[in-house]
Amino acid sequence: MFINAKTSLIVVVIFFFTCVTSNLNAQTPSTCFEIESILVDACGTIEGENEMVRFVVGPSNLNVNNLNVSWPNASNAYLGICKNSTTASKVAALNSSIVGCGFLKEPTSNILPAGAKVILLTSTSFDVSANSFANLNDTVYVIFQCSGNTAGHFANFGTGTRTLTMSFSSPVGCSDAITYNRALLVDPTGIPVASDGGRVDYTWSGTPTYTNDGCSAPIEITAIDITTPSPTICSGETINLSSTILGNITGLQWSGGNGVFTSPNTTSTNYVSSTGDATDFYIYLSGTTSCGEILKDSLLIQIGGNNSSVNISATTSEICNGDSILLTASGTGNYTWNTGSTNTSIYVSSTGSYFVTSTSSCGSSSDTITITDAPTINLALIASSTEICDGNSATLTASGAPNYTWFNGNTNSTENVTSSGNYYVIGYNNCYRDSQSVFINVIQQPTVSISSSAPSLEICVGETITLTANGSGNYLWNTTDTSTSILITSAGTYSVSSSNTCFSASDTITIVNGIFPVASIVGDSILCNSETITLSASGGDNYIWSNGNTSSSSTFNSGGQVYVVAANNCGTDTAYFTILNSSLSASFTSDYVYGSDVPIDVIFTNTSTNATTYNWNFGNGNISSIENPKNTYTTNGTYLVTLTASNLHCSDVFETELIFESPNGVFIPNVFTPNNDGTNDVFSIVGENIAALHAEIYNRWGEKLFSWDNATGFWDGTYNGKSASDGTYFYVAKIKWQDKTEETIRGHVTLLK
Repeated sequence: MFINAKTSLIVVVIFFFTCVTSNLNAQTPSTCFEIESILVDACGTIEGENEMVRFVVGPSNLNVNNLNVSWPNASNAYLGICKNSTTASKVAALNSSIVGCGFLKEPTSNILPAGAKVILLTSTSFDVSANSFANLNDTVYVIFQCSGNTAGHFANFGTGTRTLTMSFSSPVGCSDAITYNRALLVDPTGIPVASDGGRVDYTWSGTPTYTNDGCSAPIEITAIDITTPSPTICSGETINLSSTILGNITGLQWSGGNGVFTSPNTTSTNYVSSTGDATDFYIYLSGTTSCGEILKDSLLIQIGGNNSSVNISATTSEICNGDSILLTASGTGNYTWNTGSTNTSIYVSSTGSYFVTSTSSCGSSSDTITITDAPTINLALIASSTEICDGNSATLTASGAPNYTWFNGNTNSTENVTSSGNYYVIGYNNCYRDSQSVFINVIQQPTVSISSSAPSLEICVGETITLTANGSGNYLWNTTDTSTSILITSAGTYSVSSSNTCFSASDTITIVNGIFPVASIVGDSILCNSETITLSASGGDNYIWSNGNTSSSSTFNSGGQVYVVAANNCGTDTAYFTILNSSLSASFTSDYVYGSDVPIDVIFTNTSTNATTYNWNFGNGNISSIENPKNTYTTNGTYLVTLTASNLHCSDVFETELIFESPNGVFIPNVFTPNNDGTNDVFSIVGENIAALHAEIYNRWGEKLFSWDNATGFWDGTYNGKSASDGTYFYVAKIKWQDKTEETIRGHVTLLK
């Protein structure tokens, strides 16, 4: 059904109005207010922030600013009432959790209206998920103590009593106090013990009731409960009916039966049965909550009579030798057994018929039971087959007893089994028991496979192979042999089968003719300087080379004949291969002397080995192909001479460097005059072909005065910034020449000014 938003809003407003009106008109105390309930043992991580007090306002409005509370736990001061955005969000969250018709609201302008139901929460830090308001069916005002107290405001299960006192400063004398015994707090089952949810409810006169609804707020529960025990009556008899009503319920109505209710709309009434009440029936009490929900409770009324008021019960009607059976009468009235006993139950130890008579105001009735001897047991167990094929089942049938218990706990007279094993059944009655067993064998699917004595499925000329069947036994080969193994001398397909009374299985193997190996080697046969040759073999399954290698290829770095042995299941074959070592060495000498002047003729002597052709490059643009050439150098310089020597298969290169330049030379003066006249003012070392120079100056006492590290360095005749005195000084010069040679020169020089 579609309902537009405006219509839904109107329904909600009327609904809440109904709840408020019913509450305010129903139960308003004559005092200024009354405490109705305290949640002593609250749920939640910080219990002291989740405890609650429920009270109802009397005939006049109250202002929460006038409230003062003296908590049972005196260490907690009363912190006043706070109303802010935090409390508003808490109230909104609680309202979203309510599934009943109830509604929580904060007071407007701090005024609690006359007749209002109020819950005081002990902190604005209250946890909305800790104690449920889901079943609230009333409009209740909610106020929050300001945050700050985290310790409990009450005292949970223990010893001693505690008192809560609440008062309003206006009107004068407006206060209420309630007391509870900590030892009487209960869990949800009613046992006095520490438990979350422990609550105490109070009448307006202050009488406590200890209860526990778990993690629930101390809200009023709406319920109807008929308190009269279920009676058994005779036709026309009058019974008194009473009930307890919790919460705001209107429109009480008794109904049911064919008789008359003297006060059908009150909590207590009398019911006068009629002749129409011939069988058992129910009486009902119903009413309507403030939410419009109809609540109902029922009471079973039993009708007494001659045929239904007495019955004999016994665990069995069969008696064992030497045992006794307990017979019990149930129904109404007074009992008289044919044994003379007037007890409800009697023991009998012999067979026969036993009866009991019940007499009451509704009449009399009787019941009879016959006790017989228990029969003996002649247990038998039959299997449909004691041997079955895998996947089938055998049916086991027991007989000769009234009751059975099988190996698996089943109690039928038959049982189906599908696996091998010993199966039993126990037959019994009240007095005797016996057992029988049977072994069931399950025939499995046979398995068979063929293995060969040969490492492969090949047979060589003149060879024999043994084929062996493995598995369940009972073999038949396609050669007609029935043995476990057969000897074959030729290629072909061989099969074997194995069977039993249920199944058969087979396996097949194919033997092919083996081929004698033919070894061969391929690869480069020419070996040059510092090379290795990789040769590859074929024609077999396994290989052994002359160098011990067992792979299909091998490397060699020397000349000569090599071989490989190729092998397979049928034999071996050898292949040979010759490696020609054509390695050569290029080299030469010359009559070159370092420092020779140009022009000059240099004669080269060829010292190469195993070469047949020669190619010279003299580094100055000249070339030659003769074995021992001569070349003329006309200018100084560095020349790289290269000889490439070759034969039919290989070649090699040899190089050397020739340097032509002026001879090494050095000039060192033996006197200098550092007088700044522009002539011979410094001491320096100069020469030809100097690559590096390190020089040091010492006085005649061996003291080092000066040094330099390059060919252009010099000494200006000073020491520590001052001119050295005239006299003789000594030098040490370490020279590295262009030809890589080194030389140390020592001497002396005279300083004159």
